Amino acid sequence: MYDCNCPDCKDAKLQSDKNARKINEVIDQVNALIQVNNETVDFIEEKADRIVEEIAEVKVNEVVEDLITKVNNIQSSLDNIENRVETLESNSGGSGSDLNLRDVGDGEIFTIDGVDNDTPPSNISVTGVTLDKTSHSFKVGETVQLTPTILPSNATNKNVNWAASNENCTVTGGLVTAVKEGECVITCQTVDGSYKATCSITVQANSNANIVSDYYKQWNNITAATTEGNDDDIIRDNKDFTIFAKIENPTDESNPTFGIINNWNVSGNQSYQFGKNWQGKIAFKAVGVSDTILLQTTETFTDKGVSFISCVRSGQSLTIYVNNVEITSMTIASTFVFKDTQDVIKIGQPSKTLHTLLYYNRALTQEELTKNYNALGGV
Repeated sequence: MYDCNCPDCKDAKLQSDKNARKINEVIDQVNALIQVNNETVDFIEEKADRIVEEIAEVKVNEVVEDLITKVNNIQSSLDNIENRVETLESNSGGSGSDLNLRDVGDGEIFTIDGVDNDTPPSNISVTGVTLDKTSHSFKVGETVQLTPTILPSNATNKNVNWAASNENCTVTGGLVTAVKEGECVITCQTVDGSYKATCSITVQANSNANIVSDYYKQWNNITAATTEGNDDDIIRDNKDFTIFAKIENPTDESNPTFGIINNWNVSGNQSYQFGKNWQGKIAFKAVGVSDTILLQTTETFTDKGVSFISCVRSGQSLTIYVNNVEITSMTIASTFVFKDTQDVIKIGQPSKTLHTLLYYNRALTQEELTKNYNALGGV
């Protein structure tokens, strides 16, 4: 093609040879890349086949191991049964021909020489414990009873020990008392086996911290009538006083009455009583040396739920409040003198919950009554 030796032909030939070499270099590079790609594909395919084989081998090994475990368990059970049979044969005094074995297992019934032997093991070990509550929130001064369940139910030793994680709570026999605000964990631990169950406790601040604080006495969570000794500093002579009570479920159909506080004896003699009478009226009655006073509401109160009942004596004035509202009042004669029975003071009444009872040796103002009412959840 370039037979001529002229300068132009020579240059053209040189350029053509250069282009041919360049093309060959590119072809060689492409072939090299193809070779590398083929090797990579082969490597990936080989690796994938190996991974598939390994996965299959693992699966097979897992199945085999599971089967081996099950076989071992079966063998262990068979060995156990064989040991029991040998023991029974030995106890029967024969080779086994006199042994009639119906069923063998923990706690199961079996017969020897046709005689049932269903005597349970002499000691059944504890296997666990649970509590009826795993968490609980309450306020300072309140209590909650935790009840454990021992497993199995026929365990021989069901004794447990109780412990509180810190001073925020105390626990005795499962009865937890909130002492101070914060968190606490109650632990119940079995004596047999040391199994544990816990209850997480949250102690909240008690709103009582906001009540008028100079009360003479305070009672909380009275769910049954309780008695105390005679106290000459409670409702005597011409002294001012305030009775402030928060009552839960104050009315039920079978018994509309409830007592808040009274001074009484077994003969029925009373110096004073305050509560709801059989007519459903809030009343304060006091027996004096020579006369009697009675202040009661004209309307009846049949509401259920929570009620706030107060009685305030200020000088010769006696006033009853219901849910922080003045309901009725009267003037006490200046000559009235309370009769002193020298008997016990009775607080609360069965079937009603006296949530809080505060007694003050002075007359609270309306503002102070409202403060107590708000602090104890009246709003």
